[in-house]
Amino acid sequence: MKNAKKKTARESLKDFFAHRQHPIKIFGYTTKYFYLLLIPLAKYLIAVKFDINSWLRDRWVDILTLLVIFAYATIRWACVSFSYEKNFLIAKTGFFGIKRTKIYFNKITSASLEESLFMRLIKSCRICVDTPAGGDKNSDLNLVLSKKNAELLFNAISIHSKKHSCPYPKTQYKQRKIYMLIFSLLFSSTLSGAILFASLFYKASNYLGQSLENKLLEQFSTITSMLSKYVPTAVMTIAVFIGGGWIISFVTNLLNNWNFTCFRRGKSITITGGILSKRKHFINVQKINYTDMQQSLLMKIFKICSVRIHCPGFGKKRSEIDALIPISTMEDVKNTMKLLLFNSQSSYTKLAPSKNQTKRFIFLPIVLLIVLTIISVLRKLLLSKFTNINNILLYLMVVLFIPAVWLLIVKATSVYYTDIGYNEGRIRIRYNYIYTFHTIETDVERITKAEITQNIFQEKDNVCTLKIYTRAENNKIHFIRFLDLKKTEDFLKNSGLWEL
Repeated sequence: MKNAKKKTARESLKDFFAHRQHPIKIFGYTTKYFYLLLIPLAKYLIAVKFDINSWLRDRWVDILTLLVIFAYATIRWACVSFSYEKNFLIAKTGFFGIKRTKIYFNKITSASLEESLFMRLIKSCRICVDTPAGGDKNSDLNLVLSKKNAELLFNAISIHSKKHSCPYPKTQYKQRKIYMLIFSLLFSSTLSGAILFASLFYKASNYLGQSLENKLLEQFSTITSMLSKYVPTAVMTIAVFIGGGWIISFVTNLLNNWNFTCFRRGKSITITGGILSKRKHFINVQKINYTDMQQSLLMKIFKICSVRIHCPGFGKKRSEIDALIPISTMEDVKNTMKLLLFNSQSSYTKLAPSKNQTKRFIFLPIVLLIVLTIISVLRKLLLSKFTNINNILLYLMVVLFIPAVWLLIVKATSVYYTDIGYNEGRIRIRYNYIYTFHTIETDVERITKAEITQNIFQEKDNVCTLKIYTRAENNKIHFIRFLDLKKTEDFLKNSGLWEL
């Protein structure tokens, strides 16, 4: 009888942990003050040569505060729970589990498993679940579970999709390593790398205090003062910012997307990839709002492209890229899209701007080049005696002039790659945004609104801008500019978009 009671208690404890997050999440519920107290306490313990009595006597207030913070985090962790049945999952989250969330499996658009290097060491996983009802920044459900529990929940979501799937063939696409390297080179950006570095720097300074920030800034100041004899400080700072940010972004993209594999079965797509941080995504194909084939001008020249998909939850994190096909040749992309999505059309009835509208496409780049030219002339006339300032401005003019010329070339090319097409309930939109060419494909039912706008300059020539709003967690607008007004109205009526 005693053994039976002990077994029951053991099973109850096991059931308790099976429906809770991984214990490491307790530290996630503590505040930054926990670490600001913990580090000095550890240092003081080492300083007194592990004399526990002296340590307790001198630091009892800090120790008591630390225990209170940890107790609060433990209670909050214990109150957060989850469970799932045949058709839905239930989670109690928020402060002390007062928020109760019920998500039906057939409403889930995407789910993701993230396993960082640290998480692999402690056998934990982060699982994120999204539905169309969620916001564009945070997931509907975000839990840190043991690896076993996370995989069980992820499999329950994906298996439910397979049970209700139609008999589509199994399809697998694996990204070539050389293409993945090219993808990271092309889609790495200085801004995203700088943001990543800044966020890591900010979090580290929060936990480790102001001393880390001051030491790093002192080291940077020392290096810049040494090199300022040869290169102006401002020029060197800009170069470090651009180069360093790009390198960080490149390495992050490469590590996050290496071994990229896309597998379709029934109405679901599973995507895996990553080296240090491994990721696994479940995507409900029926919930994909649109596909977006992206190209730069160089990619167009070499006939390669990247295909992104918009599905609520997928690619929501800043470090993730919502790629279905990271990069490949145009021919491979078309064949793969037919295998993965089964709905790609080959021909469309198109509406495009007249080639006479080229001057409108290149107007802003020309204005930008004129402004830069005027600034450059003024620099020579007014600042020729100030060598340092003159050199800095010269560097900036070169840095800005090159992308301005490239933008002019891109905009002139975009005249031939701007249109909207319709075919049997499918819509294709092609347009250019800054340096990127987009080709959007979606169903008419995924479009929420079509809108025609005109400014005072367009009214004179009877041209307009067509705005297409696609279904999304936030409003996503696609602009097709400088279309003939009468032809646009006729196109909307024939395609059914005017009835939205």
